[in-house]
Order: sequence, then C-alpha cells, then structure tokens
Amino acid sequence: MFIEKERKNSLIIFFIFFIIIYTIPNTVFGEDMILDTNLHQVVIKDSEQGPCPDLIEVGKGDTVIWYNQGPSPLRIRFLSALGIICAPIINFNGDIDGIFISDEIPQGGIASLCLIDEGVFDYEVVRLNNEGQKLGHLNIMQGKVIVE
Repeated sequence: MFIEKERKNSLIIFFIFFIIIYTIPNTVFGEDMILDTNLHQVVIKDSEQGPCPDLIEVGKGDTVIWYNQGPSPLRIRFLSALGIICAPIINFNGDIDGIFISDEIPQGGIASLCLIDEGVFDYEVVRLNNEGQKLGHLNIMQGKVIVE
C-alpha cells in the first residue's frame, strides 16, 4: 500500500511538472518576449538496456528529463562539470565543482536539468536497492548529453 501511494505521488508530481513546463512557453514576458522551452526525454528501464537514448543532442537552454521506468530506484551522476544550468532543476544537486548528482529517483520518478553551456557531458546511472545502496557494477549504465 505504501508503494502504491508513493507511485501515485510520483505520477502526480510528474504530471504537475509537465503542466508547468507546457505553460511556460505560452507565458509572455514584457512586450514580445516569449520563453521558448524544448524538452527531451531519456527513459531508463533496466540495467541491461541503459538509458534510452544513451546519446542525446540538445540545444542551449533545453531541458533533459530522465524518467525511471525500471524496477528499482536509481541515481544519475555527471562525470564532468556542467557549468551554468537554468531552471527548472528537479531532483538534482550540484557540488562546488559543478558536478551534478541526482537525488534517489524512485520507480516512476523523474529528474531534470536545463543545460546552457555547450559541450559533451557524460553521465552514469546507478541502480540502487530499496535501502538506497548501489546494487553492484553490473547495474551502472552510461549516457551522454551533447549541448550545441
């Protein structure tokens, strides 16, 4: 019952996030200035498939959303500094060096980042057990975001 409630809460948060994101481009700032937001989704199913797509090309100011469709919680960690990022940031935290690591993303949960700096950014996805501990080296998947 607790899992069902947590999954329901994750889905509600997911839908609220998308409602907010889809209303932003239609919000007018000043005279003719409209904020343009492009969304890109990465789905993570299980450790055998890894992130899908594992290589994603985005533009400056685009938002990448990682969706955990797999059987267990996971954590995403960028292997190099991202530089400047923009809102919305969901379930990610950066350290003083600019390395971003997600919070634990439960099954059905999401994390997102809006990227500004150009570059090639590698990341790893680590599957966790229900206590938040890494499941082993076989459960580490790789991905890459290219910002142009």
